[in-house]
Amino acid sequence: MAYESLDSPASQLDALVTLISSSVANISAEYNEAYIPIPTLDTSTATSSHRKLSDDARVRVSKATKIVEAACAQLCATLSDPGHILINKATATAIQYEECACLQVVTDAKIADRLLDKPEGLHVSELSTASGLNAGKLARIMRLLATTHVFNEVKLDVFANNRISSELLSTKPCHAVVDIVTNEQMKAASYLNESLKDPSSPIPFEKLYGTTLMTYFTAARSPDNQQRRDVWARGIAGWMNVGGDECLHRIYPWAERLEAATNTITVCDIGAGNGHVSLDLLRTFEAGNIRSVVQDLPPVLALSKEYWEKRYPKALRESRVNFVPINFLEDAPVVGCDYYHIRFCLHNWSDELFVKIVSNVARAMQKKENSRLLIHDIVLDYPIRGDAASDMRIDSDEQAPAPLLPNFGASRYQEYAGDLNMMIHLDAKERSLKEMVTLAAQAGLEFEHIYRSVDTSVIEFKLV
Repeated sequence: MAYESLDSPASQLDALVTLISSSVANISAEYNEAYIPIPTLDTSTATSSHRKLSDDARVRVSKATKIVEAACAQLCATLSDPGHILINKATATAIQYEECACLQVVTDAKIADRLLDKPEGLHVSELSTASGLNAGKLARIMRLLATTHVFNEVKLDVFANNRISSELLSTKPCHAVVDIVTNEQMKAASYLNESLKDPSSPIPFEKLYGTTLMTYFTAARSPDNQQRRDVWARGIAGWMNVGGDECLHRIYPWAERLEAATNTITVCDIGAGNGHVSLDLLRTFEAGNIRSVVQDLPPVLALSKEYWEKRYPKALRESRVNFVPINFLEDAPVVGCDYYHIRFCLHNWSDELFVKIVSNVARAMQKKENSRLLIHDIVLDYPIRGDAASDMRIDSDEQAPAPLLPNFGASRYQEYAGDLNMMIHLDAKERSLKEMVTLAAQAGLEFEHIYRSVDTSVIEFKLV
C-alpha cells in the first residue's frame, strides 16, 4: 500500500488496524508453528516464550512486535484528545517521573525477587515487612504499576509477578538497566532545559553531580558509589540486550567467517568493559578457531579478569583471551587482529573524537590487509519519507509500512531516548548510518555492510 494512497483519515485508521491484526496473526503463527505457548500477562515466571523460538523466528516476531507497538501508539495519538495525550506524556510517558519513581522503589526494594515463585501473590503487609517500606504507600506504588501491567493485583492489596515484572528480578539484565534509568539518568534529565537555555552552563549530568560521568566512575569512590559503578557495569552489559537478541554472535555471520578461515581468528574488543561480548562469542564458538584480545583502561581490566574467572575460567586456562590495557583516545589497539570490535562506545564521544578513536584503529588494521572494524551500536533512522530520506539512507533496508512513520515510530523510542541520554550525560550523540560512514571515511575506512538486528546494528568497515 503506497503512502500517498492513504489520503483520507478513515483509510489511515483502517491501515493501522490492519497492520495490528496482521502482525498479531503473524506472531501467533510463529508461536504455533514452534509449539510454544503465546505470551500472557498472567505468567508469573521470568521464562519468556520469545526466547524459546529459533533465532530467525525471534527476529521475525520482534519485527512484527515493533509494527504492533508503532501502530498502537499512532492509533492512540490519532484518536485520543490531544490535551489528554500531552498530560499523559508529561506525567507518564515522556518524562515518566511518577512511573519511574515507582519503578525505582520496587527495583531498589527487590519486590520482584520477593514475589518469585509465588503465583498467588503476597499481601502488601508482607512485602512491607520484608522491604521495610510503609505498607499503605507501597500499595499505592504497586497499584500504579499494576495499572500499567507491571505486576498483577490478584486481590485487593495482594500483588504477584507477571511476565513484565519478572524482568525486574535482580538476576536479570533489566534490573540494572531500570536502576540506572530511574536513578542518575532521571535526575540528570531534569536539568536539560536549564542547560540548553544557558550555553555556558555545564551539561545536565555535570550540573547535577559536579563532575563528569567518566570521573564519577574512575575517581576514588565511597562504598556506595562503588556499588553504583557495579550497577552501571551490569546495566551497560545488558543495555539494548535485555532479551538476548542483540548478542554479537546473533547479528554478525561468525559461523560463516569461522568456516572460511584457514587460521585462528583474533577479535580485538576495544573499550570492552568486562569483556562480556568476547566471552559470549568465545563460549558460543567454543570449538571454533577464535580467540579474543580484551582492551580497556587498567582499572577496568582488573574487574574484567575477575568477571572471566567467575564466568568462563576455561578460556583463561586455554589462553583464548588476553587482557591488554589501552587508552583508545591516544593509543592504537593491538596490531594485526582480524577483527576490531567497538560496542556502545563511540556514541560517548564527539564527532572529532569519534574520528580520532577510529583513526587509531585504522593504524592497527594497516598490519593486516583484510582486517575489519565492526561497530556495534544504535543506528538512528529518520521519521520522513521521500527523496530527502533516500539521500540519507545508505543501505536498502526496508522502512516501516505506511501509514507508520518510516522509522517505526514509537517502537523505536529507546534509541532516540538513548540519543538524548548521550546529550544529557556526555554532550555526545547516537548517529545515523550516513553520519558514521562519513566520519569513518575521515579515518581512512570504507563502509562495507550493515547487519541489522531488532534494536541495534553491526556496521562493517574495511581499509580504503
